[in-house]
Amino acid sequence: TANMGPMLHMIEAMDRCSGDLLVRGHGDDVQRPERTRRTVQVFRETGASLISSNAQRIDIHGQPIDLILEPGPSGPVPLAEVAKSRWTWHMLGATFSWSKRMLDVFGWFDPALLGSGGDHVLPLRAAMLGGFHYVSDVLLDWRVHDGQVTRRLTGQPPDPRVFANLH
Repeated sequence: TANMGPMLHMIEAMDRCSGDLLVRGHGDDVQRPERTRRTVQVFRETGASLISSNAQRIDIHGQPIDLILEPGPSGPVPLAEVAKSRWTWHMLGATFSWSKRMLDVFGWFDPALLGSGGDHVLPLRAAMLGGFHYVSDVLLDWRVHDGQVTRRLTGQPPDPRVFANLH
């Protein structure tokens, strides 16, 4: 089979899902055992359309590097904050889980316009619908390596500038 790219692959995979909450996992990241349970708990308690979490950055061999965010409060990320901000680490797509309803309301991205990313668009859509909620618990080990899309686009470690095309 041909390489579809990240966006078309995600669209095809998510179109096959039937649950109320879609918990996405990237192939080279490590989902913590409590990720799905904790995400479902927050979804049920808040009704948020999108839930993100803190993550532990790990190297190609799985060795810890650092957290993407210092521990802090969990809670809703208001629409006004999402709308006025550039991309932030709260918007790391690798940590996203979202309601199927969000896709029913907004549909998918046009891959010709947004071939990868969406890390700012999904939180904005979620904040307009049922809410965008951040969980400060580390629920994911996010692998960083030279073959990563963010590094290929910026030529350096992952950096918010890679998402400038979304603004």
